[in-house]
Amino acid sequence: MSKPQPISASSTSEKILQAALAVFLEVGFERANLENVAAQAGVTKPTVYSHFGSKIGLLQAVAEQQARQALTQFSPSLKSTGNVRRDLAGFARSFLTNTLHPDAIRMHRFAIAEAMTHPELVAPLLNAGPQKLAEVLQHFLEAETKAGRLCCRNPLLAAQQLIGLLTGMDFLAIIISQLVPSDAEIKKRTAAAIDVFLNTYAAPEHEHES
Repeated sequence: MSKPQPISASSTSEKILQAALAVFLEVGFERANLENVAAQAGVTKPTVYSHFGSKIGLLQAVAEQQARQALTQFSPSLKSTGNVRRDLAGFARSFLTNTLHPDAIRMHRFAIAEAMTHPELVAPLLNAGPQKLAEVLQHFLEAETKAGRLCCRNPLLAAQQLIGLLTGMDFLAIIISQLVPSDAEIKKRTAAAIDVFLNTYAAPEHEHES
């Protein structure tokens, strides 16, 4: 049998995170153990501890990785072109397409289920995902306000409100049923959310931009 080749720290971390995500989604946080994660990643349990410290640390790292991957796709859509409606619509479509992906819905369901029994997980999950997304959108809204295209006195609140408009009241029903809206429904939801948002926050001279 040939001797296994050493792998880099970054590669080791990636293997552990991929294994942890699979284990967490399959059996939940309570039943997951680091031995199973280590076995699936092809590393030792001490290696998992040396990289992430604890099971909660590992979960936080998984959540942060998922958030980074999502933000990598959202962020390019938040480059200003001078047309705030078009820019927000591009972000909104990217946000909904990714948020309503079956893998993302599984993560949402996991987070909700685990938060009920492990309240200590709420802050790490929120800080890794929703909070970072709101902050990225906040920076865009701040820049558009400085450019005179928006009037957001509290850009973070405005960002949170836009995310709320996009997800809507039926988001929980989507998570429970896993019945993802069609592309046409997503487009319709996006347009309606942007209309409401700009009716509140658009600078007067930009209210009717197409």
